[in-house]
Amino acid sequence: MTKLYLLLLLALLGPAQLRAQTSDPTRVALDNLFAPLDKSQVPTGLLAESALPLVPLDVFNGTLTDSSRTTPDGFRYVYATLYTALVAGTQPLLSVQDYNARTSAAETAFGPGVIPVMVQRVNYAMVRPDAFSQNLLAYQNGQVVDVAGRSQSPYATRTAFAAAPTRVYVTGGTATLVLASALEVRSGGAPVSARYLDFGDGNGYRLATLDQPLSATYATTGAKRVKVRYTFSDTSSLESWFDLTVTSVTSTPAYARSASILNHFNERVDPIAGVRAGGNARVFLNRTYAKELS
Repeated sequence: MTKLYLLLLLALLGPAQLRAQTSDPTRVALDNLFAPLDKSQVPTGLLAESALPLVPLDVFNGTLTDSSRTTPDGFRYVYATLYTALVAGTQPLLSVQDYNARTSAAETAFGPGVIPVMVQRVNYAMVRPDAFSQNLLAYQNGQVVDVAGRSQSPYATRTAFAAAPTRVYVTGGTATLVLASALEVRSGGAPVSARYLDFGDGNGYRLATLDQPLSATYATTGAKRVKVRYTFSDTSSLESWFDLTVTSVTSTPAYARSASILNHFNERVDPIAGVRAGGNARVFLNRTYAKELS
């Protein structure tokens, strides 16, 4: 595998003329690197090494490690990497734009008090670490080629599993999550037998049903580690995790309210990288103004 990454690096550092002639030199370099391969031999039609390398897919293998913790953006990076891994057959995934549209629709459908959870479980192929040393693949004239007469496949099938909320901030101390069927992506593998959520509140995993919200109440603010577990009919299971940030545990202000204040509410503005910073806004409704509105 080390040799393949070196070859990939060489391909990406290819001729300046090539980079000048295309708006996506990485895609062109990858396509050229693997052009001679018989793509029909790639299991699932998705080849990790041919994907635009936004994230390393092998990190998101269904086991909980520090590196596999997700965010809404990180989830999309995994999804986009898988989407660009297609080398043969029909694309099993929606475009990133179409998936984002589904995300927006789910948030609207469930309302502002519910956070939809995105889940992807996708089988893909990767080049075996020993593919070159075992003479299953070769590198010739700047390209990876099949070796005639080989007795084994140079590919191994792997699974990418990741889950993330559509937003990560919780006010008022109660988090309500829903595994939205419209946001569950599955390609390959055994059917799902059960789904679970662990809110990180000390109560462990709870059985979850698609499109049925589950809630948990926290006594303290701060980051709460939420875990998602899927089990399958072949008795296998996969896990992913992410953090929710609880910004307040009560809707009551910590200071005395003026008698002129009728009501108030909190509004969280999520940050968007390169566009705006995030923050919390506390909005107060004056009794006099409220009367005029009514």
